[in-house]
Amino acid sequence: GGSCEVTRETDAGLSCSEGEECMYVQRCEGLADGLIQGMATGTEWKTPALWGIGLVQTVNAKSTFLHDGRARTIEEAILWHGGEAQTSKDNYMQLDSTERAQLLAFLASL
Repeated sequence: GGSCEVTRETDAGLSCSEGEECMYVQRCEGLADGLIQGMATGTEWKTPALWGIGLVQTVNAKSTFLHDGRARTIEEAILWHGGEAQTSKDNYMQLDSTERAQLLAFLASL
């Protein structure tokens, strides 16, 4: 979420433009938490599968969403997104209240 920047860097974080050790790196602000996990920086993470998402708060009423728990509901999680997910968030925002409720009901059924 948030704005993203793509650079080319070595494993050591040095700027580069070519060569075998030069890789593309994407960093995003907004949802970034600054935590490094394995090879993922604090601006990168993998979205887990949505299977079972509808039961998360049934199993644990205090459960939260997003990688750092900042969203209290699935809808809040959608609204926190930006960057690569901005189009999906915009599409959600364009739904009327009935369509939003239907989408959230579908996610709760997973």
